[in-house]
Amino acid sequence: MGYRVDGILPIGSLSKDSAENIMPKNLLPSWIIDDEFSVETLYVELPENAGPVSESAFHHKASNTLFVTDAVVCVPSSTDFPIQPIFETYFDATDLADPTFWPRTVLQAVFLPLRAESDSSGSQYYPGYEALANRLVRAPILRAFADARSPNEVSSWVHNIVENDKFDRIITAHFASPITASPSLFANAFEHLSQNATSESLTSALPPITCQDWSTLDSLNSFIGDNKLGAPVVYNYKAGCKDINE
Repeated sequence: MGYRVDGILPIGSLSKDSAENIMPKNLLPSWIIDDEFSVETLYVELPENAGPVSESAFHHKASNTLFVTDAVVCVPSSTDFPIQPIFETYFDATDLADPTFWPRTVLQAVFLPLRAESDSSGSQYYPGYEALANRLVRAPILRAFADARSPNEVSSWVHNIVENDKFDRIITAHFASPITASPSLFANAFEHLSQNATSESLTSALPPITCQDWSTLDSLNSFIGDNKLGAPVVYNYKAGCKDINE
């Protein structure tokens, strides 16, 4: 594909100390041998799926930074983080000035419905967006598609990252970065996978998305299941959700 390959990453934990017990040195990236990074790789083969559940988290030791692709996101509010110029190539000034533009864009990106409510002043807001904004979270689509099908493996991967990597910021591929975040804050984003989770701990980790706002992902999972298009859902990815009438 035209990309340089530095080496091979095995499944699980990889650091300078463990590297030579895992595979020959000539197959490992130089930045592992030089102790610049340690890596935690999640890779779960699901026979019914079109592909595996997978991701690698890279801990850059000198800067105490965790690099991830999709593991977590921090969705900035448009009041704290201006709409980026790239959107001007697709939308006109009127669309970008609409205060609902950014919330609607975020909800569509994470597969939550565009369900709006009105506050006491009559202003429109989106509860699904409000539950995600300005927090370190696990994207709903990954809770519904990855965590729902391989909860134990994802939980073990998160545990290894928290136990083995000491970081104070995260750089992720989507939305805002860098994010000031500790290992405990990273773990909180996955509280829905904890066997000991309570309604209180789930709420403190993430103000719950209402059960109704999982409807898009529920319908996609139902379609996948009914038509045998992927591995079955084996875990309640909506843990902690509240009914809209509660």
